[in-house]
Amino acid sequence: MTPLETINDLINKATNIRDGLVRFKSKIDVKRNNLDAAQVKQQVDLNTIKNDKKIYDSKFLEEQFPYQTKTKQRRQTLQEFVLLFFYISLAIFCIAMMINAYLENGQDYWAAVKVLGLFVVIALAITAILIRVG
Repeated sequence: MTPLETINDLINKATNIRDGLVRFKSKIDVKRNNLDAAQVKQQVDLNTIKNDKKIYDSKFLEEQFPYQTKTKQRRQTLQEFVLLFFYISLAIFCIAMMINAYLENGQDYWAAVKVLGLFVVIALAITAILIRVG
């Protein structure tokens, strides 16, 4: 394909896009002219009523729970504290077992990695059980 053919193709594509935009603009103008004042007022009233409904719904929900002014913070309940303590203890135990496996097997990194993998599987299993039961 020569450069002249490429330029002609690009010009044809640009002309097609321009013609499409002109047709689209004319369709929008026709739709805009077809709307009469009563329909426009009706649409405005409908949108106003929908917005008012949303406002009143949110006010109702706020009035339903008046004492819930503050959002819940993390680690606020005893259950969350216990779970945090459990997972930190599990991580410390995992590190201790990795160090033990590393030293018992003649400073073999692969043994420590195996222990880490085992504890990851155990932690995922415990998490899955807690999510399923809780």
